[in-house]
Amino acid sequence: MTSNKTQKKFSDQYIGMLGCPQFSFEGEFKGKKVFGYSANNLKSLGFEEFKDILQDPSLLRKYQRLPLPDKLLIAFHIVKSFDFLYGIGYIHADFKSEALFVNLSKKQCAIIDFDSGSVMKSKSDKPTTWGTPQDWLAPEIFEQFATGLNNRSNAKEPIPVKVDLLSDMWSVAVCIHYLIFTFHPFFYFSEISQRSLRKYIQGGYAFPDISNRFPFLTKNQQLLQLHRGFYTNYFRSQLPQEIKDKFVQTFTSGCLNPSLRTSYSQWKSVLRVTQSPPTINYFRVNKTKIEDKKPVIAEWSVDNASVLLVNNQDVTGNKKMSLLIRKDTELTLKAKNPFGEVSKKIKVSVSKDKPIIRYFKSNIPNNFIQSENKITLSWGVTGFDKIEIIGIGDVTNKKSTTINPPRKDVSLVLQATSYFGQTSRHAIFFTVNKKPPIIQSFKSSINTIFDKNRPAELSWDIYNAASIEIDNSVGNVTNKKRISVTPVRDATYTIKATSFFGAVATKQVRLLVSKIPPIINTFSTNKKIVNRIEEIVLSWDVSGAERVFINQQIGDVSNLNSVKYKVTKDVVLTLFAETYFGVQAHQSISIQTSKVPPTIKNFIASKYIVEDDKPIELKWDVDNAANITIDNGAGDVSSTNRKSVRILKDTTFTIKAVSCFGAISTRSIKVQISKTPPKIISFRSQSLLLAEGLTTNLSWSVEGAYSVEIDNGIGKVVMSGKINISPATDTTYTLVAKNYFGYESRSHVYLKILRKPKLNYGSVQLKPLPTLKNPIK
Repeated sequence: MTSNKTQKKFSDQYIGMLGCPQFSFEGEFKGKKVFGYSANNLKSLGFEEFKDILQDPSLLRKYQRLPLPDKLLIAFHIVKSFDFLYGIGYIHADFKSEALFVNLSKKQCAIIDFDSGSVMKSKSDKPTTWGTPQDWLAPEIFEQFATGLNNRSNAKEPIPVKVDLLSDMWSVAVCIHYLIFTFHPFFYFSEISQRSLRKYIQGGYAFPDISNRFPFLTKNQQLLQLHRGFYTNYFRSQLPQEIKDKFVQTFTSGCLNPSLRTSYSQWKSVLRVTQSPPTINYFRVNKTKIEDKKPVIAEWSVDNASVLLVNNQDVTGNKKMSLLIRKDTELTLKAKNPFGEVSKKIKVSVSKDKPIIRYFKSNIPNNFIQSENKITLSWGVTGFDKIEIIGIGDVTNKKSTTINPPRKDVSLVLQATSYFGQTSRHAIFFTVNKKPPIIQSFKSSINTIFDKNRPAELSWDIYNAASIEIDNSVGNVTNKKRISVTPVRDATYTIKATSFFGAVATKQVRLLVSKIPPIINTFSTNKKIVNRIEEIVLSWDVSGAERVFINQQIGDVSNLNSVKYKVTKDVVLTLFAETYFGVQAHQSISIQTSKVPPTIKNFIASKYIVEDDKPIELKWDVDNAANITIDNGAGDVSSTNRKSVRILKDTTFTIKAVSCFGAISTRSIKVQISKTPPKIISFRSQSLLLAEGLTTNLSWSVEGAYSVEIDNGIGKVVMSGKINISPATDTTYTLVAKNYFGYESRSHVYLKILRKPKLNYGSVQLKPLPTLKNPIK
């Protein structure tokens, strides 16, 4: 986006581009990329549409009264702007009276309606656009409109036309003619069209000549009279020759041959010749030396200026201005136009006179302050814009003021300032009374306090004190003459008297308090030895005490004469008695607890030898125990007299009974696991010799076993039973019987297998019998 500063510089250089749209933003709308543009509100800037100037009689008269150089200046700005568009390859294509705005007071113009234009890809490019016929269009554009009107099927259908840079040159030439004369260069035609302009050129006419034989000559006698009279005379005698030549060049040679039309650079050259730098006729002010607040009025008369500046402030269109000047200043009027710049200066000075302070005083004699009464300050000053008292504030609109008296020596300064910054000062020096107050007396009604109900009375007699205070938490006593005090310890009281101005005087009084302790007449208990946890009663009789308290977390008992205390151990109880003044007396009682342990009457087990995993039961009978525990996992059994336990090994159980005062009794019993192995009553085989391939059985009977197991793949078996076996080889069978705790008995059975003899080719080979020593007879 172009910055405002950059845009301002551009529009200053190309005044005619003030109506050009400016890029404002880039964004998205409904998912599509969009760009935004904005343009100046020309009406708000003092511009009028040129069409309105031509049609509004009052605006037309105002415009026509402009001198020719002013009109040519506007033309110069238009040509300069179109030359810029030509340089960037942009064709306006729709330049007309509605597309031109003119500022009559500033002699400025602004071109609008850039939306129907086209950007050229090359100098020979002829892009297509759409438009409507209007009298500033070039002849070749009129011809395209005529063709388009004849060929279109719908009357509302827009007509496309091809445009180029040369077609804009015709429109600009028509505009310049309008600016000078306020009507079309061919105003004397009955119609402005391609055919009328072609007939004009083919007839050998040279602009602005015409004859009665011209077929498109207007029938309006008033227009013909205007052409033959004022217009022709003014064109030939009043217009600069260079401008006439360019009109003739464009409207004659360039009518049907666009390349012969006057270029923008040619127009700039001839229009520049008609212009000159601004002229400052006068620049003056109503006063060059300022002595008051009234503004300076500057006024001027300038000819042929497009921009006027007073000290760089834009005053274009104005003839005077009001200025508030506070210091010596040089005013510079600058007048500018595209053809030069002139300036004129005026020096304005301000008064250097200082305000006059005739007096500045107080109502205090010799400015010596002895009281806290308010002070009145007054003054007389002339030639001022502002008056202030330093540290107090602005008093411009006052003749006097009241202030609180200062607490120390101080200088007050009155400063008066003129409208132009010149200052005058006057000071008053105040001195304060530095003498301290007088403490005539400070005393106590008694020297020693024996009873808190009979306090000491402090009294004093002091002069010239603004404030009085006493330490030891008494505080401010400014408006008092006496006060009662009851210190809890020996104390020194200091009275401090301070004057209004901070001077201090002090005096002291020493007070003593009684050191007599209270009397503990009795401190007793109903029991000094306790056999169990119980409450005892403590009682006492004390005189002369403000506070009574007992240790062992009993605390304050000032309002009591007895209290109950629960004894859980040997303890020493001490009663403390304290007076109001902190003097103490104390007395102690020792309480003893019983050291007799609990009685364990019995501690037994339901079994002392355990043969399996079934729990056994422990029982006991104990007197005077606060806590009972059994080890080996039984734990706290204070609230019961029996406990089931599971035995896995030889275990000694110890019961421990503790009295409420910590005395201990113990007793133990031992429970053992059975170490007797099971009894194998029998384990045998039906046959100890077994022919190969035959079956026999094993039988057994066991007592007191937790588990019975036979090896060689038989596994666990019941306590007694029988099982068939058919071993393939000689085998020893072992029966293992275990009790719950792993103690075992074993028994074996050996079984011999008798092998069958092997056959050899269907016969049996017998071994020879051994020779008997004693043959059978």
